[in-house]
Amino acid sequence: MSAEEVWRRRSDEQLLEAARRLEEYTDEGRRVIEAELLRRGLIKRDQGMHMYVVNIPGEGMRDIVSVLPETIVFAQGLVPQAVVGQLLKSTAEGGTLVPANFARGKQFVDFLHEIIARNGPDLPGLIAEGKRLGNGRVYVVDGRTPTPQGDVPSHDIIGAFRVEAGVVVRDSYERNPNHVILSDDGFPVLDPMMHRHLMAELTARAAADGTKPA
Repeated sequence: MSAEEVWRRRSDEQLLEAARRLEEYTDEGRRVIEAELLRRGLIKRDQGMHMYVVNIPGEGMRDIVSVLPETIVFAQGLVPQAVVGQLLKSTAEGGTLVPANFARGKQFVDFLHEIIARNGPDLPGLIAEGKRLGNGRVYVVDGRTPTPQGDVPSHDIIGAFRVEAGVVVRDSYERNPNHVILSDDGFPVLDPMMHRHLMAELTARAAADGTKPA
């Protein structure tokens, strides 16, 4: 019997428990488990996200989601700005990674907008759109949206910059309060350059903090 068949016979509870202990499996084992979790809809396609079980003071053990991979978290630690959010009902209690069971991390959201505000005017895509527009506003659209060339729903608009004479104005960024971190289409998908900025700064903060999760 193949590994894929073995895990297809496991219950949802057994799969979720395995997801909490992925570090105990081989690379191939992790691949098979994650594929089966995705097939059943127990987790969203990670879109660069990683789930950890941490001990939060005053709350106990919680399932949290972070953009930082295991190699960084286990070696350097986890800073609040890297915590995308947490499950309201843990996987141990039968909770799954869906919008209704997810609370976004405020510090991550604030940090995300800070990174966009600082680096957005240098993105080639926004620069080109500013030149085309001339004057007005250019929008930072979440790459997960299913309608990038059509009517983009409000929850997939991250924010906007003002454009004057074809130039994206620095310090003009406005965040969209209606943008959601986890939608039915998954987690945010940033422009590749913006994603690199986000990861570089979070990695640097983790290295400087040096606090490992309990």
